[in-house]
Amino acid sequence: MARDVETVTSRYDELAARMDGYGPAGLDVRRRYYGRAMGSLVRRVATMGMAIGLLIVATIGFGLVVGPIGWTG
Repeated sequence: MARDVETVTSRYDELAARMDGYGPAGLDVRRRYYGRAMGSLVRRVATMGMAIGLLIVATIGFGLVVGPIGWTG
């Protein structure tokens, strides 16, 4: 049974894409992985930003209650 070169080449390309993870299923898995990683990174940066903001507010509040803070303290 003879096959033309284009058919064999296209079937091999599909097989290689599936094995390398570049097929539709592989792309979907990769997209979900990076989406989760980006969500985790955004949450971590937001948490750090809130902590730094809280420290700034607490420092200003402490300075107003206790006395001046600075070079001449």
